[in-house]
Amino acid sequence: MPVGAYVPPFLKIKANDIESWVSGKIEPRALIAVLLRKLIHTTGQELTLVDFPGYDQAERKGWDGRVDANAATSWIPIGEPGQ
Repeated sequence: MPVGAYVPPFLKIKANDIESWVSGKIEPRALIAVLLRKLIHTTGQELTLVDFPGYDQAERKGWDGRVDANAATSWIPIGEPGQ
């Protein structure tokens, strides 16, 4: 029996939704990191670290996000940042 892909409702975001997030409201800035984190977990392989602070942590100081992986994909390079 074929297995269908599971796509959480959050990933059904349209380009217009992302464009409207530029208005500067905090909620959209808190959610874009969650979207990125979900996309990385969906497409990444051999991930060792995925850190994209969202929701209440979205306004913390430092990098917007970080991914370390032991295998490269079309969107995620192998290794740690700066290697």
